[in-house]
Amino acid sequence: MSTIDKAWIFKSSSGWFCLRRGCHAMFSIGQPNLLANKRKKLMLSSIISKDSDGGLNVEWAPFPIDITGASVMVPSPSSSKLLVVRNPEND
Repeated sequence: MSTIDKAWIFKSSSGWFCLRRGCHAMFSIGQPNLLANKRKKLMLSSIISKDSDGGLNVEWAPFPIDITGASVMVPSPSSSKLLVVRNPEND
């Protein structure tokens, strides 16, 4: 079963009230890999907005990004860049 380890929501250019136009959100997801007896890490992004009826509309990226082996993930405040630090393969 997948779990959300961390989540980031970024400010829009007009401030935190971004539900009308959409907020960019990024999620760090952990998923067990039962065959390898390890935990797989994935990064998934989405756009969250409010529709005309007042409900939330979430548009997910079509594919997650595999970031297994990353020890640190730090998105920039503008959400335009993502710093990923990977550990050496044998450590």
